[in-house]
Amino acid sequence: RQSLEREKLVAQAAVRVHQSLDLGAIFETTVEEIRYFLTGEQVYIAYLQDSSPVEIVAESLETGYSSLLGWIPDADLIGEVTEFFRNTDLLVVNNTENFTELPILGRYFTNFEVKSALVLPLKVNKQPLGVLVVQQYSRPRHWQKLEVKLLEQLATQVSIAIEQAQLYQRLRRLNTNLEQEVEERTLEVKEKMQELTCLLYTSDAAD
Repeated sequence: RQSLEREKLVAQAAVRVHQSLDLGAIFETTVEEIRYFLTGEQVYIAYLQDSSPVEIVAESLETGYSSLLGWIPDADLIGEVTEFFRNTDLLVVNNTENFTELPILGRYFTNFEVKSALVLPLKVNKQPLGVLVVQQYSRPRHWQKLEVKLLEQLATQVSIAIEQAQLYQRLRRLNTNLEQEVEERTLEVKEKMQELTCLLYTSDAAD
């Protein structure tokens, strides 16, 4: 029954994530839903925006902890995490004191006093777009398999929502460019008609 209840919560969260085609709204809904779902202390999304560096663009944070919103991770950290996620889709860290797999990420955990974390990549068409991170500061936490499984399901839905929002943005840009091109061509035709009218008027006057 508990499993069914959790799956119901994830399904409801996925619906709310898909309700918008705005990336900012998708990110904000995602971090709020996940922190509520996991009763976590911090959930954030670090996202790669076009040619800009990876930046934390959305965050849900329990009162009493420092915000990371707007923080830009070092290139070395991004490179290490990106390389790690080439061959896997999940990083579970129950206790950061015992974490030695990724040394740069380990230093990040130490510097920010993170005790436990879940990190999932966000991908569209197998291309990395960023990471979804859940962190605990107060104590280590043993992440339950059911929690991890349902979080993975929700992360998949978030990736789909991102893809839909990106497609919508591209279509809007194409429509805007098309409208601009039509306006430019219409103006050119009007100018040509005016030139032709002037020529005809001049020719008639000469006759």
